Formats: sequence, structure tokens, C-alpha cells
Amino acid sequence: MSYIKNQIMDVEKSQLRRYKDLVIGKNSNLLFLKFEILMLLTNSLSGSLGLFLRKFAYRHLLASVGKGVAFGRNISIRHPKKILIHDFVVLDDLCVLDANSDEDFGIEIGPKNMIARNVQICAKGGRIKLGANIGIGSNCVIHSGQMNEIQIGDNVLIAPYVYIGGTRYHFDRLDIPISEQGRAPQGGVTIGDGAWIGAGTTIVDGIRIGSHAIVGAGAVITEDVADYSIVGGVPAKIISSRQHSDSIQN
Repeated sequence: MSYIKNQIMDVEKSQLRRYKDLVIGKNSNLLFLKFEILMLLTNSLSGSLGLFLRKFAYRHLLASVGKGVAFGRNISIRHPKKILIHDFVVLDDLCVLDANSDEDFGIEIGPKNMIARNVQICAKGGRIKLGANIGIGSNCVIHSGQMNEIQIGDNVLIAPYVYIGGTRYHFDRLDIPISEQGRAPQGGVTIGDGAWIGAGTTIVDGIRIGSHAIVGAGAVITEDVADYSIVGGVPAKIISSRQHSDSIQN
């Protein structure tokens, strides 16, 4: 939070400059005008005309947009020149792509991903990289804090209302608020190929979910999950292995 707060509260800069730093990511009048005009004219348009115009507009705003990409209505975009989207990606209405990052890119979305309504993908100083053929259910939050990276492999299924990543803070001192004690980054989150993450799951910073693992609905993951494991509960514990069970209630 303080990473963004410092940008908003920098009184040494004008309000317009703070807006550019927060939303555009560059002090460029040309990019600023292009962003404002194209978003105003296309972002809320419905129907096939809206889909066509947004694809055209976003090609001129983002770092890279592949073929066959579909952008829904009212998508929020921050730091567009740090967003890369590969072929045949679908982004539904009300998604957030916030690439406000210190890295060379903030968000990279691999090919053939289906991202449902109201998903937030936020690289707040860090980086997020999504593999190919991922399905992300509605109302998920993928959040990479400063100095962290979130990597999600190919063919991963993520059910609705999943929270991945976030930021940990130091909290040893009692004389000052936790928010002023600084971050304690744990390296981000990695989710291996073919994993299935159940609805309402929370995966905290510093965790690796193994390839082809299954996480039951509502689980809170505070320790690494091995390949092919089936886990569930709060905090999550091993339930079984896919070598012994072919399905789990989700």
C-alpha cells in the first residue's frame, strides 16, 4: 500500500504529474492524451462494436497485444506500456490490469487464457506472469508486491474468489504501526502446470503449489504443496495424493 501511497501523496509533484505516474507510468503528454481519448471513447461501449474498437485501441496503448484478443467493458488499466498479452486471450468486463511495477514488465498474460469478470491482476511493484490456457474465475485477486513475482504455469484452473499473493509486513515493534515497519517479501507465489485451485482459496506470499496439485475450496495455504497432492482446510493439510484418488469435492 505504501508503494502506491507515496506516488499519490508526493506533494512535490503537480496533481497531473501524480496522475501520470500512477496511471500512465510515464511523464508523456502524448501517451497521456492517447490513453485518455481511447479509454473515453471505447472502454464502456457494448456489443461487437465495442469489442472491435477496444482491440484496436488497446493495441496502441499496451506494450503488446496478440491476435484474437477480446477485451470486455470497463476494464481498468494502469501502466499500459508494462502489459503484454499474447494470442487468443479473453478478458471479461470490469477486470483490472495494474502493472505499476519497478520491473521491465509488470504483467504478462500467456495465450488462450480465459479471465472472468471482475478479476484483479495487480503488480504493485512486482511482476506477474501467467502461462498458457489458464482459466481464472470471477472475482479473483492476483497481487504481487514489491520485489515479488507471481508465476502461474500452463493449464491451471482457478475457481472464483481466489486470492493469490499479497504482501507481508514486519510486525516486531510495538511502538509504531505495522504499516510503517516495512515489507517482508517472501519471493512471491508459484503455481505449477495443471494445478486446480478451488473457490475461495487464499495462497499467501512465499508459497509454491506443485504441478497437478488440487487445492480444496476455502483452503488457506501457508506451506508449500507438493506435486500431485490434494490439500484442504484452514490452514491447509494434505488430504490425499492423486496417485490414490481421482477426484475431490470442490
